[in-house]
Amino acid sequence: MRDYALSPVLGFVLVFAIIVAMIGVIQTLFVPTWIKSVEAKHYFSLKSEFEELVEKAVDAANGGISIASFDLTLNYPRYPFLLTPAATSSSITVKKIGIINISSQQLSDPIQFDLLSVEFEPNYNYLDVEKEIMILGDYFTKEGKIIGESILYDGNNVYLVIVNISEGTYAGKERIILYGNPPFTLNSADVTIELNDNACSQYGWYLNFTNSTVPNSNREFCSVTFPAGKLILVVASSDEGWNVKLAEKLVNSSFTISDENLASPLSTDPNQRTTISLTEESLTYYITGYTGYSNQPVNVTLEWGNEGSFTQSFVWYTLSNGYFQLPISPPDDESVTLDITLEFPDGTNKTFYVRFI
Repeated sequence: MRDYALSPVLGFVLVFAIIVAMIGVIQTLFVPTWIKSVEAKHYFSLKSEFEELVEKAVDAANGGISIASFDLTLNYPRYPFLLTPAATSSSITVKKIGIINISSQQLSDPIQFDLLSVEFEPNYNYLDVEKEIMILGDYFTKEGKIIGESILYDGNNVYLVIVNISEGTYAGKERIILYGNPPFTLNSADVTIELNDNACSQYGWYLNFTNSTVPNSNREFCSVTFPAGKLILVVASSDEGWNVKLAEKLVNSSFTISDENLASPLSTDPNQRTTISLTEESLTYYITGYTGYSNQPVNVTLEWGNEGSFTQSFVWYTLSNGYFQLPISPPDDESVTLDITLEFPDGTNKTFYVRFI
């Protein structure tokens, strides 16, 4: 009778032991694989968001504002009877590592920007991936190897994408609003990138990269200097007031005419007109410049033709950030001159001279 009473108990203990053993096997062999898969999915999503930061800056420059969002925290899934980590958070760190000085005859005074390193550092329990660094629009590994194609120099123009974000470490869910000014083009500019003393050894590889990428660069101990035949500044900031101050520095700089790819300074000399080659791709051009007036009317007169044979007069308003941006469409496949006269709210006038060929 006692043997019959013990059989169900022994059976239960045996089944329980088998279940515990199976849970142990799953915990040891399968859970790490599942967790690593979850981490990889989160990492690649976050990596994509980080590498879109430059695109967000360009969007802000073209549209006035954009939003960069990062979900840096990973909450792990739960499985019955199994152990998984609670949560982990990657981080994005912004730190000043130097300064950028830019001088040009188009500027009344040289302008200076902070040189920022924006660093994405993944943090996971099982997935082992390296951090990624963004400096002036290019992405690098922590050793300084370029990721993807560089946008610094395209064979003709130098592009500096300056993303001005408050220094510090970002974690959790972050939402960064970027305010932009229209891209600004400088001709015959001189650029100096200088690292702080305490950053020189850690980020010296960036000076080497710049020195080998931009023609006629001159690398010194903690700086690199280069001439830019055409320098295009794309600037976005999380501080709207900072953007306004930058725009004010450009108030005496020349207006530009641009298509989707390139901006050229507008000439104020009728004997030396800005020459624009018409292409099938560029049907609309933009007259852009900083005025210092927010949402104010500007009287516009456009005189088309060598004899001023066709004249347009109308009012166009400045943007809220003080910039003036006017779209124009020249005749298709037809050489023509254009005189652009702008009368500002204070009564002053500026006339620019263009030749389309």
